[in-house]
Amino acid sequence: MKKVLISILSGIILSLVILISAPTHISADTLKVGILADNKPYSYLTNKKVTGFEVELSKKIAQEMDANIKFVKISDRKKLQKLVSEHQIDLALGQFDKTTLSSKLITTDTYLYPQNVLFTGIHRHISSIADLQNKKVGILVNGNQHQLLTSLQMKPKVYNSISSLMKALENKKIKAGILTDYEYTAYLNKHPELTSAYLQALNSTKKSDLPKLTLTRIKDPQITSQQLVGITDKRNTKLNQTLDKLKDGNDIIDLSQKYFSQDLTKP
Repeated sequence: MKKVLISILSGIILSLVILISAPTHISADTLKVGILADNKPYSYLTNKKVTGFEVELSKKIAQEMDANIKFVKISDRKKLQKLVSEHQIDLALGQFDKTTLSSKLITTDTYLYPQNVLFTGIHRHISSIADLQNKKVGILVNGNQHQLLTSLQMKPKVYNSISSLMKALENKKIKAGILTDYEYTAYLNKHPELTSAYLQALNSTKKSDLPKLTLTRIKDPQITSQQLVGITDKRNTKLNQTLDKLKDGNDIIDLSQKYFSQDLTKP
């Protein structure tokens, strides 16, 4: 009988020791993160593997939460929000309209402030955002600036690619376009014929020699930087703490430097 009691007590003591020594945080087995498959430099495919700023940030979040990670490729941003609210994914990163968020969801603190570029063609007689009120402005299908344009009384017109947006601007189907600074700069690097420097280098006044479209920026303080956040279920309170820890440790700054060649963690 004594042996039985000793065995039971030993088992209880061992269980208590395990509980006391166990980590105090609760970790999910797998963190399911929704990403857009064609959203460079945030998330995109290379050699059939997902990579990008948001992919690497998500991996760091999962590591801090002591969780495995699974990426779920989604076609558009609206579906990301829907799948988070339906608990099919745990986290989505990017810019989301807080006014349309489900009451079941919360947003994290802002982790990145990428700059916007509003642009038009030269000789279009557009010098400020006031000239674009009630006018069509091109935006990418997965662009984050829809709410911004609407708030400035512009009419967002959605395009599937930058090239189709530029074609619409060339054909005067839209008055202007808006992209992130990264998208705008990368596109002009591939198409220098759209820059004013190219036009000046032509040194010609013949209309037949001139490019059909030369871009110019519309600078205005109201075309603010975007604010990228995470959205997740209200019950997942650890995400904000995890992001704050990564920001304090310069992890997000390092990723920003890697993908944007500058620190975009501050407005």
